[in-house]
Amino acid sequence: MHLSSLNRDFLPTDDIEKLINTKPKELSVENPDSISRFLGVFKNDTRFLYCMLTRKKVNNTVDHATRHVDGWHYKRKMYEFWKTQMLKKKKVLEIGLQRVRRKIENE
Repeated sequence: MHLSSLNRDFLPTDDIEKLINTKPKELSVENPDSISRFLGVFKNDTRFLYCMLTRKKVNNTVDHATRHVDGWHYKRKMYEFWKTQMLKKKKVLEIGLQRVRRKIENE
């Protein structure tokens, strides 16, 4: 059914003009930590978010932020970050085990 075939008397013109003239607003991210702990508001320009993991600017919209977090570069950098954190924890555990072994051997 085409719009021209409708009787125009039934259509409120004010509502139609509002629908035509309004553009969908892109929601800005009020709390970037809710999407990722690595996203923060860009210092120089609040229209952008800054990803501390990939070191890239991202538009300050929910859609762009979620696409960035779901992207390949972010996931690769997140894996590298996770890997370095796990290696640090592994090293701390190894040092603790070495101390315990020395303590047992010296007794």
